[in-house]
Amino acid sequence: MRRRLMNAVGMALASLGLATCTAPSKPVPAPIRPPVVVNAVPPPPLGAHPAGSWEDWPIQPGDWQFAVSGTGAAARYVGAGGAAITLACERAGGDVVMTAAGMGMASDVAVHTTNGTENLNGVAGADGGLRVVLQSRAGILDRMAFSRGRFALSNSAGQGAALPAWPEIGRLTEFCRGG
Repeated sequence: MRRRLMNAVGMALASLGLATCTAPSKPVPAPIRPPVVVNAVPPPPLGAHPAGSWEDWPIQPGDWQFAVSGTGAAARYVGAGGAAITLACERAGGDVVMTAAGMGMASDVAVHTTNGTENLNGVAGADGGLRVVLQSRAGILDRMAFSRGRFALSNSAGQGAALPAWPEIGRLTEFCRGG
């Protein structure tokens, strides 16, 4: 009888243990948070930059695009009005040609990066653009690619813009260097 009682108690405890088992529940998804608006003031159009340090300028709206052609490649920063900045690799000569629309008639451009500022001389076009020819091994290309989040272009006439430092610049540089 005792043995039967022990078996019954054991069965009852086993049943109780099985009753407490449940299937794992699915995780509850995290609530969706509304996006945070960082800069409610729209950036100025390419051509006129705000006063103050270039690190505080709003980034020019747009996106970098990278394209390869039969003669080279190009990284273009395209905004609402079309291409504003173009870095084009002319692989035959080993040059990177930077053109910047809306830079006025000035033939100088300062490239501001987190590693300092480099002043470059170019040719001002009648269309208000600037053309600067750089060797593909020029260090300024690396500094533009690896600047912390942004770099800026400005000239002596007070025109310029801040642009995001996206991978397309480094990709173009490596392509032009033969990498």
